[in-house]
Amino acid sequence: MMCVQLIYGQSTTTSSTSQTFIPKSYIGMRGGYLLKSKYANTNPMWYLKDGKFIELNFGTRGNNGVFGFGGALGYLNIARDASKWQSGTLNRKMIYDSITGGTHPIITSGLDDKSITFSKQNITDEYHKNFRGVYLLAGPEIWLGSKAFKVNAYLQAGISYNKVGYYYIAGNKTIADPATVILTGPFGAGTRNYIMKGDAVFEQFGMSNKYFSKIAMVGTPAAAFAIKEDGQLSFLAKAGVSAEYFVSPKISIHAGASYWYIAVPKMEGAQYASGQVSYFTNPGNVNTNNQLFDYQDPYKTKNLGYISANVGVKYWIGGSHKTKAPKTVRTKKTKCCSTCPVYALGVTARDKYTKEILPNTDVVIKNNAGEIIKTGKTNSFGVFVFEKIVAGDYTISGLLNNVALENSNIKESELICDQVIQKEIIYADRNFIVKGRAFECNSTTPISGINVVLENIDLAFKKSTMTDADGNFMLQLPEAGIFYLYGRKENFLSQTEEVTSDNYNRDKNLFVKLEICAEKVDCGKAINLKNILFDLDKYAIKAEAKKELNRLVRFMQDNPSVKVEVGSHTDCRNTDSYNQTLSENRAKASVDYVVSQGIASNRITGKGYGETQLLNKCADGVSCSEAEHSINRRTEMKVICPGK
Repeated sequence: MMCVQLIYGQSTTTSSTSQTFIPKSYIGMRGGYLLKSKYANTNPMWYLKDGKFIELNFGTRGNNGVFGFGGALGYLNIARDASKWQSGTLNRKMIYDSITGGTHPIITSGLDDKSITFSKQNITDEYHKNFRGVYLLAGPEIWLGSKAFKVNAYLQAGISYNKVGYYYIAGNKTIADPATVILTGPFGAGTRNYIMKGDAVFEQFGMSNKYFSKIAMVGTPAAAFAIKEDGQLSFLAKAGVSAEYFVSPKISIHAGASYWYIAVPKMEGAQYASGQVSYFTNPGNVNTNNQLFDYQDPYKTKNLGYISANVGVKYWIGGSHKTKAPKTVRTKKTKCCSTCPVYALGVTARDKYTKEILPNTDVVIKNNAGEIIKTGKTNSFGVFVFEKIVAGDYTISGLLNNVALENSNIKESELICDQVIQKEIIYADRNFIVKGRAFECNSTTPISGINVVLENIDLAFKKSTMTDADGNFMLQLPEAGIFYLYGRKENFLSQTEEVTSDNYNRDKNLFVKLEICAEKVDCGKAINLKNILFDLDKYAIKAEAKKELNRLVRFMQDNPSVKVEVGSHTDCRNTDSYNQTLSENRAKASVDYVVSQGIASNRITGKGYGETQLLNKCADGVSCSEAEHSINRRTEMKVICPGK
């Protein structure tokens, strides 16, 4: 078959329509230095510093020698300031505000400290290009003065063919924050000091939307930024004033200043930082909780403004010349290939409500007979490119987490040789997607093959899935309700996370990022059961404690052959005998509750330890804070080793 592609464009030429005597015309050169713009230098979309330009000038003055018209054809280069992105801070407020899932502490001091920094040594990938442009400008001029010295003011506007350049960095940072935060909340009663530790990966970039879309189809940064950036037409204007000195009737030199207004194309830029942070008691260095964070800061921008210092020279010509009225000519170029047997189709998966791109979406194209022609999975930019597509009509469909996306169609007439035709498929489901990870508590070791359950007993809702080799999982989360997320696997005791859908807005968020941890249970190893709290001098099981004991019930249901001891511990306050009796009663109350949930009584025993197994220095006669005493008040479980 024959394929012919027609590309239309416009050009403007000037031809003579009348002849008028013009006393002076000139042609010259001008160059200069663009001073650093505070906005462009500090805006993370740009991080530009100073620049340079050189241009060819031309113009004429009228009969009165005051009013004239001039133009410029030039080249502009504005450098990027690498020092801006090679160092930065990740303060604790950014981390705290972007924590996902779990129960948050209430931090009352230390959030704004900027002690968590990253530098060039933390950067693993770095790419950048300067802002470059070729421009053509024209506009009116005013000439004032007499004899050898004159002042020239001008206003010019026109088009610029710009490659705005880019920068991109990625890296990682271990957070070992030496300062403390003061917080209250779910880790215990009262106010405590904590040290935040953890790991973070970060990514930061700024570039044109056109270039972003182009490299989004490429896998690695190295391959992506090996692709050349295309230029884009934009508006550019310049206003300036200069002092002109005529060395001779035909030669003048000048110096002055100009203001530049540079319209910029649609841009893409953002900073991302994600990872895990842990809270360690200070003093004590006890890890009390792990939290995921996912910080995102999309950048915004506006058009650029610069001031330049200029110098130049002009060569003057007297006499008459002809002026041609502007004439627009429509031109036509023909690009032809003798045969176009195959085409390319780029498919982007996107959420209908948040406009988020959707990585790891399964994509299928089918012919009119419903036969599957090709399949693929979108990359981290939400894109998959089907290559070597033969001519025809196709239906494009997608599937994300077993939910179908809205189909898209492409007609044979839309296919163009030597071009990747873009289409979108839309995810329109109103449910959230829990996108999470399961790992061993107090570590970063993922748990593969753990059955992750999301349920709401009142709504008779229960969904489950198995984690992959990296501990990752996805589950559908209804738009309203309170749900509980936990894991089930032999020899693991899982935490339970409460997820409230009303805390999220489906029009702003599709993914709810959560992590759950489970502790590896070895016989004889004591594991703390958190939130089993009793009223003073009491041993009745409270509602909050039942949630934690239900974790133990699930563990024993998942491991029907194990036998468990529940141990209760007190702090050192009050007498040894009193604390011993109180701990025995509390251990028995915990055992009775577990038995009431269907666990055989011969599989679980209770033991009171009183104050015999303190975790810190707070023994009789030692002055300690309430927070330090609370560490010793605890309920633990351990699997009884066979034969004991």
